[in-house]
Amino acid sequence: MRINTLSTDQVYAAIGTSADGIDSHEADARIRQFGYNEIRKVRKTPLIYRFLSQFTHFFAVMLWVAAGLAFLGEYLEPGQGMFHLGSFIIAVIFVNAVFTFVQEYRAERAAEALAKLLPSFVSAIRSGSVTKVNSRDIVPGDLIILSEGDKIPADARVIEQYGLRVNNAPLTGESKSVKRTADPAFEDEFVENPNLVFGGTGVAAGSGKAVVFATGASTEFGKIAQLTQTVLPEPTPLQREIHKVTDHRIDSGDHGDLFLHSRWYGGDSILGEIQFCDRDHRCQCSRGVASNSHALACDGQPADGKKECAYQKPEFG
Repeated sequence: MRINTLSTDQVYAAIGTSADGIDSHEADARIRQFGYNEIRKVRKTPLIYRFLSQFTHFFAVMLWVAAGLAFLGEYLEPGQGMFHLGSFIIAVIFVNAVFTFVQEYRAERAAEALAKLLPSFVSAIRSGSVTKVNSRDIVPGDLIILSEGDKIPADARVIEQYGLRVNNAPLTGESKSVKRTADPAFEDEFVENPNLVFGGTGVAAGSGKAVVFATGASTEFGKIAQLTQTVLPEPTPLQREIHKVTDHRIDSGDHGDLFLHSRWYGGDSILGEIQFCDRDHRCQCSRGVASNSHALACDGQPADGKKECAYQKPEFG
């Protein structure tokens, strides 16, 4: 049963606490069970290695190969503009690496900023007495005291309030403070229930008491912080385009060896085709980078050196 639908006595029974709070021994036991009330950092690779990795992933390697082929083309047939193409491809690699690295770095800094929204100490009732407790040591079952200006250390169910209003802007984006109640609530959206307060938010006015039911990564705030550190970034438009260009099927198991066949073309085609062929001489062709795209009609053609992939210039208009 959701805690927002329970009465005060039912809340005490469900979480295993009382109006006197829990004692220090029970708090220690719950720390061992639930962990500390903190937003843990996901262990990251050192920044320098993460930056360098942007130059060695699959898409980057394909671009390095393309740049190498362009420089080789310039060496074999000078004056075809291949040097400029190779230089442009390398510039794209660096731009993409910097852009992706900055995205990841900002996400990491965002998680650190979220952690700073939690208080250092909080007033809690333990064994019937009000005491100052390190926010890190707050556990489910703690009865916390809320006063105007306080930062809320964890997700809690309000069981007593006197004009209590909270600022949920860090969690929901609402700029206005919202009133809290100690009565059961039945909103469909969990965070919309007016008898709940959440870690990382603040008390705008009034006072009250609340029973903690979630700490650390289990809080709504903690879940957001974890997402900022663990969710992989969406591929950039450049990466998606590279994936389209390099999309091919390679099977080196039952079909045997792979053969790489490439040709250079002059004129308005900058890079030629690359064929990946199996032992049965069936080919999969991957288009190179071309100033004017050509339609490839080579899927399933023999790769015996006698029959090449047929290019067909697209017609416009």
